[in-house]
Amino acid sequence: MFEETSQLVVLIFKANTQREERKQHLHIAREKAELIHVLLRLMRDLHCISLEEFVSLQPHMETIGKQLT
Repeated sequence: MFEETSQLVVLIFKANTQREERKQHLHIAREKAELIHVLLRLMRDLHCISLEEFVSLQPHMETIGKQLT
């Protein structure tokens, strides 16, 4: 999970600094954000995180998703 979130941050940074490749970086970042969302749901289903933790992360994931569109 740490690897995916780190990669997402790097992709967002690249999208903001490398204008000529912005669309490509944003596309990959959206895919990475979706993967993180799936992993969070899986962690919740496997009881690795509590319902409260999952619920507290949801607004952040939604905000990131909106910013990437």
